[in-house]
Amino acid sequence: PSQKISVHRPSFFIYLLRHSLIRHNMVSWSFQRTLFAGLLYGIFAQIIHSISAFFSLGFYIAPQYRHLWSPIMMSEAGPPPKEFFILSIFFSIVVGVLFSLVYTVIKPSLFGDKNWEKGFSFGVILFLLGGIPGYFSIFLLLAVPYELVWIWAAESLVISLIGGMIVAKVNA
Repeated sequence: PSQKISVHRPSFFIYLLRHSLIRHNMVSWSFQRTLFAGLLYGIFAQIIHSISAFFSLGFYIAPQYRHLWSPIMMSEAGPPPKEFFILSIFFSIVVGVLFSLVYTVIKPSLFGDKNWEKGFSFGVILFLLGGIPGYFSIFLLLAVPYELVWIWAAESLVISLIGGMIVAKVNA
């Protein structure tokens, strides 16, 4: 007998993803591992963002750049409000979950025999396909100081490489 599943429940989408990946012999997928990888990635990314912000603080508090920052980040002079940090951590976890899902799908195609090698090559791919084009766009479209864009690019590279290895380790 066929199973009746409501399309309006989030579990339907989890079922659909798991069923389609396993049915096509692509991967064995674990929702729990994906969430855990996303959580670890989010924590790691937030630590790197905080360290990077320490080195680039002058750009964030300089009056000539005040117009660049969103009201969520800099609603007033001083450090960002707690809502900014909550959203930042939440977004980092969501990105980590997405990275984990993509890693799970493309894992068989990645370079390397060991998990950390596959994670590292995944991080390189992420940076090449997402980081570099994104920073080219920032250079062309936004009036952000070039030094800050370089800091962001370095931060993104570290997060991509090590974050890829974290995701690979959890999804081993």
